[in-house]
Amino acid sequence: MQNIITPKTEDPRQQDLYWQGHWYYSLELEPGEFTPGFDHGNVFLTRSALKNVPVAGLSCLDIGCMEGLISILLSRRGAARIVAYDRIPQPEKVDYVRQKLRAEFDYRSGFPLSRLADKVSEIFDLVVFSGVYYHMFDPLAGLLRARSFLRNGGIMLIETAAVMSDEVCNYFNSSGRFYAWQNYWFPSLAALDYQLRFCRLKPLDVFYFKQESKAQGLQLCRVCIPCLAVSDVPADLSDTWIADDYSGDFSELIDWTRLQSDRLTVGYQTKNQGLIMRADSGGIDVYQSAINQPQTIASDPLNNVRLTLSAKY
Repeated sequence: MQNIITPKTEDPRQQDLYWQGHWYYSLELEPGEFTPGFDHGNVFLTRSALKNVPVAGLSCLDIGCMEGLISILLSRRGAARIVAYDRIPQPEKVDYVRQKLRAEFDYRSGFPLSRLADKVSEIFDLVVFSGVYYHMFDPLAGLLRARSFLRNGGIMLIETAAVMSDEVCNYFNSSGRFYAWQNYWFPSLAALDYQLRFCRLKPLDVFYFKQESKAQGLQLCRVCIPCLAVSDVPADLSDTWIADDYSGDFSELIDWTRLQSDRLTVGYQTKNQGLIMRADSGGIDVYQSAINQPQTIASDPLNNVRLTLSAKY
């Protein structure tokens, strides 16, 4: 452990250097011995959604992996192929964790998401896009790039900070009014729902919990939305704008023809009650479904926020 933990930087704005000297996740490496990461409650949202996906045999892409907590879980549950990616390079930590926990996944890091296609050519059955959207200056482009790695019939788990509102807009983090770090756009739940469907992702489920916000009158939350990748926009019948053929407008971000697949649809089974279905397009109404059910709360914070040696979910 000592050879991979470096001194703390005094300037947390130097994010890449900061995480070189710190652990993001709390991972159990020996019984009772955890890496000195943080207890990130949002991790439990992604893990809760992942429980509902039959991972064994799937090809998986973990975008925003940090030291690889989700990739480790995918490996333990028998995924056939795992690529873990993060813009922030931490190869020493990741190599140590892979060896120590005998987790098999490929690791790519140190470059922006826009260049991932230069390094990884395949498309996947499952894409995890966790803790990334609100860090991106152009999050819709980032969402389309993540979607470009997911075959039709696959599942995406998107987790982000958001605003609990039915107003369709993205809120800019001016003067750090939500978070003080490098976070730019916070979508309302209604806007995130619409953007997902714009990217041909049908929302299937929602997990969330509320957070305190410095922005008066706006309820901040963390949310994870499992989605099914579909071949056409899951639009409401009354919405002619989203249903127009706009694919040529952003062909540099995604090639829809590449995502066609004859593989079976990846299964997803929710246990959540109170999901509100859309009458026209199928899928759920994210905002209405969220406010219609309780927050997702970890019953055992140690095992659900940290990654223990025995955890498979």
